[in-house]
Amino acid sequence: MVALWRATIVASSVAGAAALAPAAPAFAAVRTYIVINTDDAGIGTLRDAITQANATKGKDEIVFRIPGAGPHVIALGRAKLPAITDPVTIDGYTQSGAVPPSAIAPATLQVEIDASNVAGGVGLEVRTDDSLITGLVVNGAPSAGGALHTDIQITGHRNRITASHIGTDVPGSTPVTAGYGVQIDGNDNVIGGSPTTRNLISGYYGVRVTAGSRNLITGNRIGTDAAGSGGLGAGVAVRCVSIEEADTNTVSDNLISDCGTGVYVSGDQNTLRGNLIGTDATGTKAIGNGEGIWVHGGDGNQIGGTESSDGNTVSGNDWFGIELSRNNLDPADANVIQGNKIGVDVSGAVAMPNGRAIGSGKGIAVFVGNDNVIGGTEPGAANVISANAGDGIDIPSTSSRTRVLGNRIGTDLTGTANLGNTESGIEIGGSGNQVGDGSAAGLNVISHNGHDGVEITGGTRNSILVNSILRNGGLGIDLAPDGRNTDNPVLDPRDADAGANDLQNAPSLTSAVRTPTATTVTWTLDSLPRTQMRIEFYWSSACDPTGFGEGLLFLPGGLTTVTTGAAGHADGAVQLAALPPSGVITATATPLATDGTPTSTSEFSECMAIRG
Repeated sequence: MVALWRATIVASSVAGAAALAPAAPAFAAVRTYIVINTDDAGIGTLRDAITQANATKGKDEIVFRIPGAGPHVIALGRAKLPAITDPVTIDGYTQSGAVPPSAIAPATLQVEIDASNVAGGVGLEVRTDDSLITGLVVNGAPSAGGALHTDIQITGHRNRITASHIGTDVPGSTPVTAGYGVQIDGNDNVIGGSPTTRNLISGYYGVRVTAGSRNLITGNRIGTDAAGSGGLGAGVAVRCVSIEEADTNTVSDNLISDCGTGVYVSGDQNTLRGNLIGTDATGTKAIGNGEGIWVHGGDGNQIGGTESSDGNTVSGNDWFGIELSRNNLDPADANVIQGNKIGVDVSGAVAMPNGRAIGSGKGIAVFVGNDNVIGGTEPGAANVISANAGDGIDIPSTSSRTRVLGNRIGTDLTGTANLGNTESGIEIGGSGNQVGDGSAAGLNVISHNGHDGVEITGGTRNSILVNSILRNGGLGIDLAPDGRNTDNPVLDPRDADAGANDLQNAPSLTSAVRTPTATTVTWTLDSLPRTQMRIEFYWSSACDPTGFGEGLLFLPGGLTTVTTGAAGHADGAVQLAALPPSGVITATATPLATDGTPTSTSEFSECMAIRG
């Protein structure tokens, strides 16, 4: 048998080695195996090249010199190809006519591996480290006996899959694979890369990581056609990317659209950044997933970040933009969502709602989880959560201690555009959650939403501190039941009623008098006896139509802390900075726990017009 390989001799210096070790050869051979036909077996086939490369230690390469016009289809029979067990580069771009993708054009590929007849259900199996697969079309891995199979399966470390079409036809316009596109069980593998090494991936699951860490899935188009302008996943793709019980992996700079779930995460400390999830390649047209991102019991995952390139655009999806929920008994805890555009296009200024298919889809739904952070106080941490078909953020009774800081909810990043969510900006049913932290950096702008700015439907100890809440369809802050709760000390002595946020009473403003140097506001509060209270004062250009709230601008000097008396009464006057000669003042009250922690914030007070 003639071995179809070329030995390239690489010189290496061994001066002085004889004195230190047994004699070693001065030259090492890098072998190149050439595929010259599309047969399934025999001399010059891909099967033979893999077999020979496995038999020679050290990294080899397999190239293609198949005569005639392409594309060339290697149709496998019942037997799957040998698993790759020794490092190798398989380079489809060595076949005449093959051209890698560019930033503006898809790849032109000339070698297709058709695994549709394979009984073992794997198109190409990498069972080693440090290998490269590039420039191939791999498709057709069938379902057998109800089991899903795989186009490319990696069980190893530091392997790379680049510039290939996986699970599609040659031009990348039609899905072919009903199973998994790429499966990974290993560490430090890379799927994709730059615009010139991106893969096109389709399948029941596009990329599935079942074990391992530090794997990088980057720069690919998953679930769409090669141009990134249309979807391939409808009715086929369940998850574009699935990170299952695997930790510290990164999914970055991909186009992920037209799947049941764009990115599924049940592992911990994974990073999702810079992706377009639910859009086309321009980020301006919707190709929605059912759900954008689903964190299913995963902890400590980072969605977005504070650098300008970190944020994901998660828009145009049928149900929710981002969902955090429980996996069996494991809640989704301590995840961080920062710097993303959720419900708007890549510019952050044009509506592209999540949730239109169900009519009430949320931008972010923290269904079951604790200690999650949405936004932050660092520069670049703000999310734009706007134009969604339901609430911007939903935190039901099964979640607690969520911190919502520094976001733009119902508007753009400048806080000026009308991009309201159809329902409330934030809906909270749980306890111990935080909307704003009292700092300027933690201020949320919550505006233009169809219902309330912040709606508290249940739970207690939800603090709402130093935000800009304006032009919402309902109340700025609404404690259930729906509509304003009057704070009548005769009907509600000592604020003893129970309900959402303990139905905390708001202050009553008695005057707001302006002078050239200051504005003096007098107020009273009837609430819990002998309790320290945080009173915040806000200015707005006009009163809400209800006559209560909202609060456009937290005022310099607009914070006072008092302690109520034995009957729960307190009153006082506060001097604010000089204000415009018109407008209104409103206020909120928040009891402080014995350690000084703010607890249950009230609704806004009745407006008081500025005089003088």
